[in-house]
Formats: sequence, C-alpha cells, structure tokens
Amino acid sequence: MPAAVIYQPLGNQKFTLDSSTAKTLAQCDNAIGSAADAGVPAGSVRMEYMVETADIRVTDNGTAPTNSAGCLRPKNTLYAYEGDLSAFKMIGTGSAVVWVQYYGERSATR
Repeated sequence: MPAAVIYQPLGNQKFTLDSSTAKTLAQCDNAIGSAADAGVPAGSVRMEYMVETADIRVTDNGTAPTNSAGCLRPKNTLYAYEGDLSAFKMIGTGSAVVWVQYYGERSATR
C-alpha cells in the first residue's frame, strides 16, 4: 500500500467574484497572513475552497468559465482540488465570496 501524503497548510485567500469576469488564483482580494501570500503560495499542490453567498463555475484547463459555462459549484459547499493551480479559474453566477486554503506536501509518510 502506498504511503499516505501529509499536507501542511500554506495560506488562505479570499476571492470576491461577480458574473462578468473570471479570476485566476493569482487574483485574490485578500491574502490572510503576510504580503508574500498574494497569489498561490510557493509549494502548493492542493487547495480546498468554500463557496459562500452564490454559486460559482470553475474550469481547470486554462479556459475562462462564464456565468453559464464551466463546472457548477453550489454555494455553502467545501471542495478540494489537486491539479494545475495556475490553470484554475472561477466566476460567480452572482456576487460570490470564495475562501481558499492552500496545502503543500510535508511528508510522503505518516
């Protein structure tokens, strides 16, 4: 059985989305912690995000979602994502707040 990966938290961000402009993870409104937290923290390989106030749509292939195209992520739900964080984009279906927590690998074993 492969060893379980242990993740360490690397930072939090807040995004305020509307239905007119898609945002990348580098376009946060507020980084929690130091100024160095703006953009995706170095070493991030995973994120969890909580959608508040309105549904959003996301893409992870570099194309921009619209308020009617992309994978729908309903509000009041926590999601996890592992993949190319630089290609992840999101847009609100209305005015939405999204909180993101980033993680890096701490160890390959428990």
